[in-house]
Amino acid sequence: MAKRGKKQRKDCRIQDRAVEFFRENEMLWNTQKTDYRNKAKRQRILETKATELEIGVDHLWTWFKTKSMFTRLDKKKSGGASNS
Repeated sequence: MAKRGKKQRKDCRIQDRAVEFFRENEMLWNTQKTDYRNKAKRQRILETKATELEIGVDHLWTWFKTKSMFTRLDKKKSGGASNS
């Protein structure tokens, strides 16, 4: 069981750092930012952070998109409209 606990703590630390990373780098997701369309720059930033977190770039980007999709769905659900 100890291994599982350590892995979960590591995952939480990675998630915390990833959240902070995406907050600090709006150009990765905010279409209003000038550098948003600079794919090479966005890729370099993602690669640097993925290396720092010891995960793959695809893993980092997929994690972000999944969290973003959940947030969008959650906002729609909490609109107060009744389905009945």
